[in-house]
Amino acid sequence: MVTLGRSSGNIPTAPAVERLDLPTEPLSSSEIDFPDIYEMHRESSLTTGEEVAQWRSQPLMKSTPEPGGKTIELKPIDLGDLSQRSIDEVIRRRRSVRHYDVNAPAPFDAFSTLLDISSRGFQADCLDHNAVPLNDRYLIINNVEGLEPGSYIHHPGRGVIEMLKAGTFREDAARLASGQQYAADAHVNFYSLVDLEPVLQRFGNRGYRVAQTEGSLLASKLHLAAHAVGLGAVGSTSVDNEVIEFFSPHASGKSYMFILTFGVRRRRPS
Repeated sequence: MVTLGRSSGNIPTAPAVERLDLPTEPLSSSEIDFPDIYEMHRESSLTTGEEVAQWRSQPLMKSTPEPGGKTIELKPIDLGDLSQRSIDEVIRRRRSVRHYDVNAPAPFDAFSTLLDISSRGFQADCLDHNAVPLNDRYLIINNVEGLEPGSYIHHPGRGVIEMLKAGTFREDAARLASGQQYAADAHVNFYSLVDLEPVLQRFGNRGYRVAQTEGSLLASKLHLAAHAVGLGAVGSTSVDNEVIEFFSPHASGKSYMFILTFGVRRRRPS
């Protein structure tokens, strides 16, 4: 319970709060319990002031290796061109898009803008919003204006993407998305992968929460931004270990966090 408002007087003492013990109805006719989930939550919780202070003491600043292959410079749109659309409007317009126009290439400037916006940090007590994300951002590019189809990695600190392997990987994209066709049709499949070792060294068991939270928040920014630039996007399920294998050896030793597909929406016939 929180007291809200302004007053020149002393803040009154909070009244005693008694346990409610209200009757509840079961959510379903049968329930399956997962005790390991509760144990994992307890083991990754902060329970003392000292732990909280350590948690907030120093953000993890990830080092970024030099690209080892062919790089393409991104050309983001001036964000001033998008300023007429309020965040409320963008949120209301957002939809999960699973129908993509496979014949129309996604504009390179829109593609560049999505990677730029979705790599910018956010305010958190344990992360520096100006730092390079903990999540590495791997891509299967199927149809983007001026880009050769293939697998890539985004280097946000340098504003470039690096080609890992050239080729048409639509069938691989569908397989990695548990056999869902829209991943093959999408213009780009976007995967968040993390090297967990330094994250767990810095944050302990709670580090996995940090990596998951960052990956999902940055992907959500991309999802909203896709609609702001006139494209569509949707999150997906994925075969985690096979994602790592597909992007290896570059992704060897990393852990899968998130997948998002985006591209040019296919208009349904009226």
